[in-house]
Amino acid sequence: MSLSEAGARRLSRYLLICALGVLTLGFFAIGLAARPGDGAELRLALSWYVVHQLQSPLLLPLLIATAMATTALFVVMLPAQRAFRRAKQRGALPEQTSSAFEPQDVAREARGMLEPWLSESTDPTRLADALFGTLVDIGGSRLRLVGGSPRVAIELSAAMERHRVGELSQASYRRLLDHLRELLGLARDGAGWIEFHGRPDASEGLRIAIDSDEQSATVLIESSRLRPFAWPLTEQGLPAARLTPLAAALSHNKGVVVLAGADLDLMVLGYAIAHHFHATRPGSRIVSLERDVPLALPYVDQHVVGRADPGRVCRSLIDRGPDLMLMRGIGGDSLLRELDDCAKKRLVVFCMRGRLERTARRASAHFTNLSAFIWRRSLRRLCDRCRTTVAAPALSDEFARRGVTVSAWYEAQGCQACRGRGFHGFTAIYANAADSEDASDLYRQCAVLLEQGVVSAAEVKSALGELR
Repeated sequence: MSLSEAGARRLSRYLLICALGVLTLGFFAIGLAARPGDGAELRLALSWYVVHQLQSPLLLPLLIATAMATTALFVVMLPAQRAFRRAKQRGALPEQTSSAFEPQDVAREARGMLEPWLSESTDPTRLADALFGTLVDIGGSRLRLVGGSPRVAIELSAAMERHRVGELSQASYRRLLDHLRELLGLARDGAGWIEFHGRPDASEGLRIAIDSDEQSATVLIESSRLRPFAWPLTEQGLPAARLTPLAAALSHNKGVVVLAGADLDLMVLGYAIAHHFHATRPGSRIVSLERDVPLALPYVDQHVVGRADPGRVCRSLIDRGPDLMLMRGIGGDSLLRELDDCAKKRLVVFCMRGRLERTARRASAHFTNLSAFIWRRSLRRLCDRCRTTVAAPALSDEFARRGVTVSAWYEAQGCQACRGRGFHGFTAIYANAADSEDASDLYRQCAVLLEQGVVSAAEVKSALGELR
């Protein structure tokens, strides 16, 4: 079995350190024996020992150990380097690798960043900046602060994991609320939200929301880009009819689970499944092969395929014996053959871009061990601060032909809070197959969202156009 690049470097480093240590010890021993007064006497003593005193019980073992360590260094390095070069030429090595680490490390780092700012004497402006900066630097999805108790807990959500990273006194929390309400332009006990972006066209930004009731106020500070990664699989809005077969497929040790939809949907659902597998099977090893890594998952060994051959890289990862293989943003016939063969012994999650009917056909044609198929389509949520009811659009006729009634329709014109877009955040609809029964269920899911004012008719029309 050939060594990986990291393994070869690590072993070579250890052997080199041992060899240098033995050489240093040898020179030190010679120096003690000769007690030279300067460098010239040391060289003279060394030459005399080598020429005349090879029978010394001290020097000979040291020279032998040094020779053995140096020989072992080259013996290990040369074949390892040759194997690494051959694997690289064959395209069997990923371009980038990110090793798994403990999720608690993220929480520990966040606690360290927040701790200096949680005292009673901290200015609320500096506290707010610390909260904003911690969320961005950690790469978290959101920070949540809930009042109503003597000590206000600060909860961090990052990569579907949730951790308590600090707490505030009620006095500090009230000062923070006053500052944030002033920032949002709200009354003293008001509720609302707003998004801040570095540039008008930037997707990166922070969403700050305050939700008040008679007993307490909740503050949410969310990353605009990473917000979809705040919820685990069971909180992704999957209907029970979709979640149950998916959870059953993930409880097995082999088979293929195909996720279909657009890039963002595949990324959100794929990462949520990886977290679910990690949470339900502690100690399991999860390996991913992706086109890019937009979010570092602490419980996954993530690999970027780059310009390498996906099929060969997949084979090299399979040989390491993972419990779950997650493939996202890549394809090719050689990869699909490797995955179908791998699914006979291991569990594989494969992300497939495309419309519902087309991806369902491809999944059935390529995988003989298909365990589950899930299609997801994200829908933009209407801004709840500027949405209004409107007359039924032409789309209502299509719902009527399906036997589905929608009693209310909503649109949003845009306001200062949503930066004039009329939308904030996302929700999603799901399907398991491309048959007529599943299509009718999608219409029913959309009807519920329409009546509740969650989505607009235009958004639903665009989504339903991707069924075929």
